[in-house]
Amino acid sequence: MKLWVGKEQEGIHKGFKTLFVGSDKVTYKDIEKYVKEFNVSQIYFGAGICTKINYQVVDSVLNKFRHSGLTITLEVDINQLSKIPRHILLDSIELIVTTTNKNYLLLKQINDYKVQIKVQALTGEKVVALSDWKKFQKVNVNKLNGKTYKGDVVLIE
Repeated sequence: MKLWVGKEQEGIHKGFKTLFVGSDKVTYKDIEKYVKEFNVSQIYFGAGICTKINYQVVDSVLNKFRHSGLTITLEVDINQLSKIPRHILLDSIELIVTTTNKNYLLLKQINDYKVQIKVQALTGEKVVALSDWKKFQKVNVNKLNGKTYKGDVVLIE
């Protein structure tokens, strides 16, 4: 699945009518066509489990829609973060950094008030951040079917 439209089910833009870009083969012309046709509020690159992103297409989308009021979101795996061109990182995008690990399932078994999540980089310029697990927005995945949620409409298979 390369391109679909639906309501965002996750994060701070939950409820936004969204054009989900789930392939680096989707063109700027495809995106421009469906943004107009479906009157979306968000364009979401990397949708469908952090799919590969075509940053030339992101550049074109930013050039066209930067001041339109559209939210432009990139979701990337933490291991792909360094591949985002710096000028895109510094632009007006929303960024979701995803980490995936089967051991996260264990957190569901522990009282939310006893768990904190820590992210860190301790070499070179150091970064340490910490937050309570209870502050994380939990997503209802009962309507998730593969890469899409119930009600999403596939535009390009």
